[in-house]
Amino acid sequence: MSCRTAIAIPLLTAVLALPISVSLAAVEQVKLDSLKAGAKTYHQVTVLGASETDLYFKHDGGIANVKFKYLEPEIQKRFDYDPKAAVAAEQRQIQEDSAYHETVALEVVAHAQRTAVAAATESATEMEESLADPISGKSLLNRPAPKIEVGKWLAEKPTTEGKAVLVFFWTTWSVPCRKAIPEMNAHQITFRDQLVVIGLSAQEEKELADFSEVKIDFPLAVDPKSKLAAAVGVTSVPQVLLIDARGIVRYVGHPAALDPAALKKILTERPE
Repeated sequence: MSCRTAIAIPLLTAVLALPISVSLAAVEQVKLDSLKAGAKTYHQVTVLGASETDLYFKHDGGIANVKFKYLEPEIQKRFDYDPKAAVAAEQRQIQEDSAYHETVALEVVAHAQRTAVAAATESATEMEESLADPISGKSLLNRPAPKIEVGKWLAEKPTTEGKAVLVFFWTTWSVPCRKAIPEMNAHQITFRDQLVVIGLSAQEEKELADFSEVKIDFPLAVDPKSKLAAAVGVTSVPQVLLIDARGIVRYVGHPAALDPAALKKILTERPE
Protein backbone atom coordinates (compact mmCIF):
# COMPACT_ATOMS: atom_id res chain seq x y z
CA MET A 1 0.00 0.00 0.00
CA SER A 2 1.29 3.51 -0.85
CA CYS A 3 2.43 5.60 2.12
CA ARG A 4 1.22 8.81 0.47
CA THR A 5 -2.19 10.30 1.31
CA ALA A 6 -3.82 13.74 1.18
CA ILE A 7 -1.76 16.62 2.58
CA ALA A 8 -2.47 17.98 6.06
CA ILE A 9 -2.12 21.64 7.08
CA PRO A 10 -0.16 20.91 10.30
CA LEU A 11 2.52 19.26 8.19
CA LEU A 12 3.04 22.44 6.17
CA THR A 13 3.34 24.40 9.39
CA ALA A 14 5.93 22.02 10.79
CA VAL A 15 8.18 21.96 7.74
CA LEU A 16 8.86 25.70 7.57
CA ALA A 17 11.87 25.49 5.31
CA LEU A 18 10.08 23.99 2.30
CA PRO A 19 9.92 26.11 -0.86
CA ILE A 20 6.35 27.03 -1.82
CA SER A 21 6.63 25.23 -5.16
CA VAL A 22 7.36 21.82 -3.59
CA SER A 23 4.45 19.44 -3.89
CA LEU A 24 4.38 17.58 -0.58
CA ALA A 25 2.29 14.56 0.26
CA ALA A 26 1.51 13.63 3.83
CA VAL A 27 2.28 10.12 4.91
CA GLU A 28 0.91 7.91 7.59
CA GLN A 29 3.15 8.31 10.60
CA VAL A 30 6.27 6.21 10.17
CA LYS A 31 8.87 5.94 12.88
CA LEU A 32 12.36 4.59 12.34
CA ASP A 33 15.15 3.94 14.81
CA SER A 34 17.61 5.27 12.27
CA LEU A 35 17.73 6.56 8.71
CA LYS A 36 20.93 6.43 6.65
CA ALA A 37 21.45 9.09 3.98
CA GLY A 38 24.82 8.78 2.29
CA ALA A 39 27.51 9.08 4.96
CA LYS A 40 25.13 10.50 7.58
CA THR A 41 22.77 8.58 9.85
CA TYR A 42 19.78 10.17 11.60
CA HIS A 43 18.30 8.65 14.76
CA GLN A 44 14.80 8.53 16.32
CA VAL A 45 13.20 9.42 13.03
CA THR A 46 9.52 10.31 12.57
CA VAL A 47 8.55 10.83 8.93
CA LEU A 48 6.52 14.00 8.28
CA GLY A 49 5.96 13.80 4.56
CA ALA A 50 7.40 13.07 1.14
CA SER A 51 7.64 14.81 -2.21
CA GLU A 52 8.71 13.28 -5.50
CA THR A 53 12.33 14.08 -4.63
CA ASP A 54 12.65 14.34 -0.84
CA LEU A 55 11.70 12.71 2.43
CA TYR A 56 10.90 15.12 5.30
CA PHE A 57 11.23 14.03 8.91
CA LYS A 58 11.91 14.86 12.53
CA HIS A 59 14.88 13.31 14.31
CA ASP A 60 16.71 13.66 17.59
CA GLY A 61 18.51 16.74 16.25
CA GLY A 62 15.55 18.62 14.78
CA ILE A 63 13.76 18.68 11.41
CA ALA A 64 15.47 17.69 8.16
CA ASN A 65 14.95 16.49 4.63
CA VAL A 66 17.04 14.32 2.33
CA LYS A 67 16.72 13.37 -1.29
CA PHE A 68 15.38 9.89 -1.96
CA LYS A 69 18.26 9.18 -4.36
CA TYR A 70 20.61 9.16 -1.35
CA LEU A 71 18.48 6.76 0.69
CA GLU A 72 18.66 2.99 0.77
CA PRO A 73 16.54 1.03 -1.77
CA GLU A 74 14.14 -0.35 0.84
CA ILE A 75 13.24 3.19 1.97
CA GLN A 76 12.87 4.34 -1.63
CA LYS A 77 10.49 1.48 -2.32
CA ARG A 78 8.52 2.07 0.85
CA PHE A 79 7.70 5.62 -0.24
CA ASP A 80 7.15 4.83 -3.94
CA TYR A 81 10.22 6.70 -5.13
CA ASP A 82 10.24 7.12 -8.92
CA PRO A 83 13.69 8.26 -10.22
CA LYS A 84 12.29 9.57 -13.51
CA ALA A 85 9.58 11.59 -11.79
CA ALA A 86 12.18 12.93 -9.34
CA VAL A 87 14.46 14.15 -12.14
CA ALA A 88 11.53 15.91 -13.82
CA ALA A 89 10.51 17.53 -10.52
CA GLU A 90 14.07 18.72 -9.86
CA GLN A 91 14.25 20.28 -13.31
CA ARG A 92 10.99 22.14 -12.70
CA GLN A 93 12.28 23.38 -9.36
CA ILE A 94 15.58 24.54 -10.88
CA GLN A 95 13.73 26.55 -13.51
CA GLU A 96 11.44 28.14 -10.92
CA ASP A 97 14.34 28.91 -8.55
CA SER A 98 16.42 30.38 -11.36
CA ALA A 99 13.67 32.74 -12.47
CA TYR A 100 13.01 33.86 -8.89
CA HIS A 101 16.63 34.38 -7.88
CA GLU A 102 17.52 36.23 -11.07
CA THR A 103 14.83 38.74 -10.17
CA VAL A 104 16.13 38.98 -6.61
CA ALA A 105 19.71 39.47 -7.84
CA LEU A 106 18.68 42.39 -10.02
CA GLU A 107 16.89 43.99 -7.08
CA VAL A 108 19.95 43.48 -4.86
CA VAL A 109 22.24 45.11 -7.41
CA ALA A 110 19.90 48.07 -7.84
CA HIS A 111 19.61 48.53 -4.06
CA ALA A 112 23.39 48.33 -3.63
CA GLN A 113 23.92 50.96 -6.30
CA ARG A 114 21.35 53.31 -4.71
CA THR A 115 22.97 52.82 -1.31
CA ALA A 116 26.42 53.62 -2.65
CA VAL A 117 25.21 56.85 -4.27
CA ALA A 118 23.36 57.94 -1.12
CA ALA A 119 26.38 57.23 1.08
CA ALA A 120 28.69 59.26 -1.15
CA THR A 121 26.26 62.18 -1.15
CA GLU A 122 25.76 62.23 2.62
CA SER A 123 29.40 61.94 3.57
CA ALA A 124 32.46 62.88 1.54
CA THR A 125 34.55 60.66 3.77
CA GLU A 126 32.71 57.48 2.75
CA MET A 127 34.66 55.29 0.34
CA GLU A 128 33.00 55.66 -3.04
CA GLU A 129 33.21 51.94 -3.77
CA SER A 130 31.33 51.11 -0.57
CA LEU A 131 28.31 48.93 -1.32
CA ALA A 132 27.06 48.14 2.19
CA ASP A 133 24.66 50.16 4.30
CA PRO A 134 26.75 52.82 6.14
CA ILE A 135 23.89 53.67 8.49
CA SER A 136 23.48 50.30 10.20
CA GLY A 137 25.26 50.09 13.53
CA LYS A 138 25.63 46.35 13.01
CA SER A 139 27.39 46.68 9.66
CA LEU A 140 30.89 45.18 9.48
CA LEU A 141 31.88 47.60 6.72
CA ASN A 142 35.24 49.29 7.32
CA ARG A 143 35.73 47.35 10.56
CA PRO A 144 38.20 44.56 11.42
CA ALA A 145 36.96 41.28 9.99
CA PRO A 146 36.02 38.35 12.20
CA LYS A 147 38.59 35.57 12.28
CA ILE A 148 38.23 33.05 9.47
CA GLU A 149 37.86 29.68 11.20
CA VAL A 150 36.72 26.56 9.36
CA GLY A 151 35.94 23.02 10.39
CA LYS A 152 38.09 21.47 7.68
CA TRP A 153 39.82 22.42 4.45
CA LEU A 154 38.98 20.12 1.55
CA ALA A 155 42.45 20.64 0.11
CA GLU A 156 45.61 22.43 1.19
CA LYS A 157 44.95 25.52 3.30
CA PRO A 158 45.56 28.60 1.15
CA THR A 159 48.14 31.24 2.05
CA THR A 160 46.36 34.53 2.68
CA GLU A 161 49.15 36.62 4.20
CA GLY A 162 49.47 39.94 2.40
CA LYS A 163 46.39 39.28 0.28
CA ALA A 164 42.74 40.18 0.33
CA VAL A 165 40.24 37.39 1.03
CA LEU A 166 36.86 36.89 -0.63
CA VAL A 167 34.75 34.39 1.33
CA PHE A 168 31.98 32.86 -0.80
CA PHE A 169 29.15 31.45 1.34
CA TRP A 170 27.37 28.81 -0.73
CA THR A 171 25.62 25.44 -0.98
CA THR A 172 25.70 22.82 -3.72
CA TRP A 173 21.90 22.74 -4.09
CA SER A 174 21.45 26.47 -4.65
CA VAL A 175 20.99 27.40 -8.31
CA PRO A 176 22.14 31.02 -7.75
CA CYS A 177 25.26 29.70 -5.98
CA ARG A 178 26.09 27.43 -8.90
CA LYS A 179 25.61 30.34 -11.30
CA ALA A 180 27.96 32.51 -9.21
CA ILE A 181 30.82 29.99 -9.18
CA PRO A 182 32.22 30.96 -12.63
CA GLU A 183 32.43 34.58 -11.43
CA MET A 184 34.30 33.47 -8.30
CA ASN A 185 36.65 31.43 -10.52
CA ALA A 186 37.27 34.52 -12.65
CA HIS A 187 38.06 36.66 -9.60
CA GLN A 188 40.54 34.05 -8.34
CA ILE A 189 42.30 33.80 -11.71
CA THR A 190 42.28 37.52 -12.58
CA PHE A 191 43.45 38.71 -9.16
CA ARG A 192 45.46 35.66 -8.07
CA ASP A 193 48.42 37.78 -6.91
CA GLN A 194 46.26 39.96 -4.69
CA LEU A 195 43.26 37.86 -3.71
CA VAL A 196 42.29 34.45 -2.32
CA VAL A 197 38.74 33.26 -2.90
CA ILE A 198 37.47 30.76 -0.31
CA GLY A 199 34.28 28.75 -0.76
CA LEU A 200 32.67 28.09 2.62
CA SER A 201 29.66 25.85 3.26
CA ALA A 202 27.93 24.27 6.24
CA GLN A 203 27.21 21.14 4.21
CA GLU A 204 28.88 17.82 4.86
CA GLU A 205 32.31 17.20 3.40
CA LYS A 206 31.08 14.35 1.19
CA GLU A 207 28.38 16.49 -0.41
CA LEU A 208 30.95 19.11 -1.37
CA ALA A 209 33.48 16.53 -2.54
CA ASP A 210 30.85 14.87 -4.75
CA PHE A 211 29.78 18.15 -6.36
CA SER A 212 30.81 18.18 -10.02
CA GLU A 213 28.17 20.22 -11.83
CA VAL A 214 30.41 23.29 -12.08
CA LYS A 215 34.22 23.39 -12.02
CA ILE A 216 35.63 25.19 -8.96
CA ASP A 217 39.05 26.87 -9.18
CA PHE A 218 39.32 28.14 -5.60
CA PRO A 219 39.87 26.52 -2.17
CA LEU A 220 36.88 24.98 -0.38
CA ALA A 221 36.25 24.48 3.32
CA VAL A 222 33.44 23.25 5.53
CA ASP A 223 32.12 25.16 8.53
CA PRO A 224 29.52 22.77 10.02
CA LYS A 225 28.72 25.09 12.91
CA SER A 226 28.44 28.15 10.61
CA LYS A 227 30.59 30.21 12.97
CA LEU A 228 31.80 32.69 10.37
CA ALA A 229 28.40 32.89 8.69
CA ALA A 230 26.83 33.76 12.06
CA ALA A 231 29.49 36.39 12.78
CA VAL A 232 28.88 37.99 9.39
CA GLY A 233 25.10 37.73 9.63
CA VAL A 234 24.56 35.53 6.59
CA THR A 235 20.86 34.72 6.19
CA SER A 236 20.82 33.54 2.57
CA VAL A 237 23.17 32.30 -0.13
CA PRO A 238 25.04 33.16 -2.20
CA GLN A 239 26.72 35.87 -0.17
CA VAL A 240 30.30 37.14 -0.09
CA LEU A 241 32.56 38.77 2.47
CA LEU A 242 35.47 40.83 1.12
CA ILE A 243 38.37 41.47 3.49
CA ASP A 244 41.26 43.62 2.30
CA ALA A 245 44.95 42.86 2.92
CA ARG A 246 44.81 44.87 6.16
CA GLY A 247 42.04 42.66 7.56
CA ILE A 248 39.30 45.27 7.11
CA VAL A 249 35.85 44.37 5.77
CA ARG A 250 35.19 46.15 2.48
CA TYR A 251 31.98 44.50 1.33
CA VAL A 252 29.31 42.10 2.61
CA GLY A 253 26.40 41.07 0.40
CA HIS A 254 25.27 39.47 -2.83
CA PRO A 255 28.19 38.67 -5.18
CA ALA A 256 26.38 40.22 -8.15
CA ALA A 257 27.00 43.70 -6.73
CA LEU A 258 30.77 43.18 -6.49
CA ASP A 259 31.79 43.54 -10.12
CA PRO A 260 35.42 43.20 -11.35
CA ALA A 261 35.88 46.98 -11.62
CA ALA A 262 34.86 47.60 -8.00
CA LEU A 263 36.97 44.66 -6.83
CA LYS A 264 40.02 45.88 -8.76
CA LYS A 265 39.73 49.34 -7.25
CA ILE A 266 39.70 47.95 -3.72
CA LEU A 267 42.60 45.58 -4.38
CA THR A 268 44.84 48.22 -5.92
CA GLU A 269 44.23 50.78 -3.18
CA ARG A 270 47.31 51.80 -1.26
CA PRO A 271 47.12 51.31 2.53
CA GLU A 272 46.70 54.58 4.44
